[in-house]
Amino acid sequence: KWQWLEKRLSEFRKYHKKIYDRQYISGESYHYLGRQYLLLVEKTGSDSVRLERGKIRIFTTKSIQNSDHNKKLLENWFDSRRTAVFKKQYIQAYKNFNYDKIPQLKIREMSRRWGSCSSDGKAIYLNPKLIQAPTEAIYYVAVHELCHVNNKKHDKAFYGEIEKIIPNWRQTKERLEVRYG
Repeated sequence: KWQWLEKRLSEFRKYHKKIYDRQYISGESYHYLGRQYLLLVEKTGSDSVRLERGKIRIFTTKSIQNSDHNKKLLENWFDSRRTAVFKKQYIQAYKNFNYDKIPQLKIREMSRRWGSCSSDGKAIYLNPKLIQAPTEAIYYVAVHELCHVNNKKHDKAFYGEIEKIIPNWRQTKERLEVRYG
């Protein structure tokens, strides 16, 4: 069974990512909505972050090497973007369902999931790391979790429901797992 085992191990390896400690200094790269952006840090008179021409620019009042401050500025920028993007994709996904009440959208860090549905179906949680992925992946995760409101299991009926809304969901899921997982 060595060949079978080797095949399974190689499948798992494609999902394994190396994680490096971030320094939040110029030259690093970050993903935002499916695209990779170069980080540039500049010292200025006021703190801000802007996305411009393939770059994420951090303008800081502190030293450009101040990783803690740069991290805080970048995380605040991602938080503001995340809220708007997730809400838009979630509302688009919700339009496919005839639920009496829209489940509340919440953002929660999860180590092994992109999303989750509360057991009572009153809340949908999205992983903040989803902001790295393209909008179609965010939409897919929202649809997936909204399908759990009526069907808690990952059975044939559940996947049939997703397929009605997103016919190519398997490709989207595969790209999400391989590139951003």
